[in-house]
Amino acid sequence: MFDDLPPDLERLRTLRTWHAMWLARIDGKIAQLVQRQAEQERGRRAKPAPPKWIVELGIGVGRPPVQVHRGTCWPTAPAHAATAVPTSVSASSAYPTATSGR
Repeated sequence: MFDDLPPDLERLRTLRTWHAMWLARIDGKIAQLVQRQAEQERGRRAKPAPPKWIVELGIGVGRPPVQVHRGTCWPTAPAHAATAVPTSVSASSAYPTATSGR
């Protein structure tokens, strides 16, 4: 057995209290990290699929559509709106960027 511990009861109890406090901090941090990892995993599983098409909107009143892009084409920004499919014309005939991967 190690003999590097203090010989008196008061200091031994102080050391035990100090180590118990550290163990509580370590256990709390472990619980935080486990919860964070579980939340990240739930977020990965619940992440929606990217939209099939993104419509780039113009500026001004009414914000008319300017271009249609594939859903994975570029990041969605305020000037872009996700849509299921182009409604009035086919993407390949009217919007060459939708099929060229721009």
